Amino acid sequence: MQFYLPPLFNPVQWIYSFSLSAAVKQFLTSLGFLWLLTEVANFFFPHRTEVLVSDRPFVFLGLAILHAFWSIRPKTIYRHTLRDRDVDIEIRVVDIFQIRGDLIVPINDLFQADIGGRMVNAKSVQGSLLRRYYDSVPDRLQADIYAWLEKFPYEYSTPENVMLDGMEFKKYPIGSVVPVNANNRKVYLLANTSINGKGTATSCSEDELLQALRSLWVYVSTKGSHGHLVIPLIGTQHGRLPLKRQRVVQHILRTFVESCADSSYCKTLTVVIYPPDVKRHRINLNEINDILQFEATHAYFTKA
Repeated sequence: MQFYLPPLFNPVQWIYSFSLSAAVKQFLTSLGFLWLLTEVANFFFPHRTEVLVSDRPFVFLGLAILHAFWSIRPKTIYRHTLRDRDVDIEIRVVDIFQIRGDLIVPINDLFQADIGGRMVNAKSVQGSLLRRYYDSVPDRLQADIYAWLEKFPYEYSTPENVMLDGMEFKKYPIGSVVPVNANNRKVYLLANTSINGKGTATSCSEDELLQALRSLWVYVSTKGSHGHLVIPLIGTQHGRLPLKRQRVVQHILRTFVESCADSSYCKTLTVVIYPPDVKRHRINLNEINDILQFEATHAYFTKA
């Protein structure tokens, strides 16, 4: 298991998440709160309070500064409750396999576990799925996929047949979902990248990302287990989607909120950010939390 430095002790996350205006605001709030406590204490213990404020003002100011920085510290979990719904939505900076829940894993539109033998060693959620739950044997995952496809003919539309390396494969629409059970865990395989004639994945567009997400929520709301859903920032690794991580987070949250217009179909949605991505892509965690808070508290459940 890979080790990640906690955000509180990670200077990189402080750099990309620090806001001077937020720090000043929290400092003034803390100072005002401490001053209020001092005034109350001064009524009962005037001499002791006078010593604290007059003789040792640095202690008073130091407490306000420490509380302010503690309030704006970078965190690993940001959580809000969806307005008018009994649903928690959270953002976590963590290895996605350290969280229990029904896992959403991006895959290609051929639903092939390892085209070209590259996926086992890939630094992606699908690659980690193969290594952790299938002992790096793609054929085992492929067998689970084929078993479901044979048992339940695909419901969105009839897949087209394509040729790849002299073999015929079925190509499914972006947003198609195949559920499998791996390591006593429900896994929803979501088709979000397209395979070209050379066997390489091509980046999906922003519209295709929205299509994939909306199809995912429709499937989970009607055929899912209605528990805890865990989703990575799909399309941002090997999908090579040319969007900032913040934008992808917003699309995930907004389409999920849209899908809750009629009913709540899960207890918690967790959007996972891969820890090294915070530094690599300069993700501002405070901005991410602002997006989460806005989408959760200003949900009007209207579709765009």
